[in-house]
Parts: sequence; structure tokens; C-alpha cells
Amino acid sequence: MVAMGQIPASLFGFEASGIITRVAPDVKTLQPGQRVSCLAYEARKTHIRSPASFCQVIPEDSTFEEAAGLPLVHATAYHALVTVMRVKKG
Repeated sequence: MVAMGQIPASLFGFEASGIITRVAPDVKTLQPGQRVSCLAYEARKTHIRSPASFCQVIPEDSTFEEAAGLPLVHATAYHALVTVMRVKKG
């Protein structure tokens, strides 16, 4: 999406996967040691920060590589269904 100009940035790398090393005191849904995939600005770094709401625990049967490719696809689908199409329960 960066290459096509759909995201206003000049840098690649908005998706990542890895192991949580620290969480903020108010984060109750994630903990150090968990494998997660996430969205983050400049996510190609060795250590990144991301809001807990941008992180998802990786299922045991998924690899880091597989999981790293999902966050932006998920966010795009969610935006299309909920924001653009206004899909609602029922």
C-alpha cells in the first residue's frame, strides 16, 4: 500500500511478529513471552513499540512469517466492511 501511495509514508515495514518483552502496567490482555503479530510504524526494527490494540497473539500452529503478513490485511478488510460498507450485526 505504501508503494501504491495508499499509505502516506515513505518507509516500508508496518507489520511485524515477535515475542513480547515488556508491556505497560495498564495492559491486561498481553504479557511478556507471548508470540504476537502487530502493526507498528517502522516495524522492521529489532525492537518496536505498538499499542496493545494493534497486537494479536499468534496461534501455536502458525509461524512468525505467516503471522507477520496478516495485520494489514485484517485492518484493510475490517475498514472495508465496518467503515465503508457499514456492516452491522443482524
